[in-house]
Amino acid sequence: MPVQVQDHKITVNDLETYYQTAGDPSKPTILFMHGWGAHKNNVCNKGKERVISELAQHFYVVGLELPGLVRAAPPSEVWDMEEYARFVHAFLASLEIEPQFIMGQSFGGGIASTYASLYSENTPGLILVDASQTDRPNNFYYRLRFKWKPIFDAMVGTKYVPLFVKKAMMSSWLGTPWSHVQSHEAAAKYIVMTDIETTMKVKTDYKTLKMPVLMIWGSDDTKVTPLERAKEIHAEIPQSKLAIIDGGGHLALYTHTDQAVSEIVEWENNLE
Repeated sequence: MPVQVQDHKITVNDLETYYQTAGDPSKPTILFMHGWGAHKNNVCNKGKERVISELAQHFYVVGLELPGLVRAAPPSEVWDMEEYARFVHAFLASLEIEPQFIMGQSFGGGIASTYASLYSENTPGLILVDASQTDRPNNFYYRLRFKWKPIFDAMVGTKYVPLFVKKAMMSSWLGTPWSHVQSHEAAAKYIVMTDIETTMKVKTDYKTLKMPVLMIWGSDDTKVTPLERAKEIHAEIPQSKLAIIDGGGHLALYTHTDQAVSEIVEWENNLE
């Protein structure tokens, strides 16, 4: 039975920040960070609320909306992965919680591994799901994201493109709800996100991660965060398990949520 998800809004480091909670606070806590383009609810198989609800049957879940994505305000300047990780640390400090598990999918996974590297003492366990990876060979599909930047910048930065067109672009790419952006000026603040996407680097040295790490990957994730790269990373992390979801692609967490959650529960049980 789905667990009810509660919506929250706070200010962290002067940024309007949204997050969701669900589950029993007496259970182990998971901080969940979504990927690029995820939506609050189920849109194009990218709805994070179902993931939070399913996880909450076994854990207490805090689902953070990352700055510049979904409803969260964007940074005023270009951030790298370390700055996102430090923001996450400030967010957790503001809530006065210490999660047992830091979990991230795609872009959120890159931030999660960076957080674990910077704050290993605050990361008892790490869960990476089709996560952004360190500087490894990028295929043609992944490099296409650089082609999107000038189009987005030009269309969102001008007042001559109708606002509804900008909303459609931002919904598809950033997961921003249509109702969230009400002016051309508000939309223009998100131009910084193209610089973040095209310059972001995961610098984690996976060999230094000493905590238990669960890696969940879709068997068909061959374009965005290829499974072959995940196998390389798995070999580098001392205490890691790689669980492969048959038939799942880069969005396996959203399309095969039950399987992903089952892998997490089984792994967590074996840690005890």
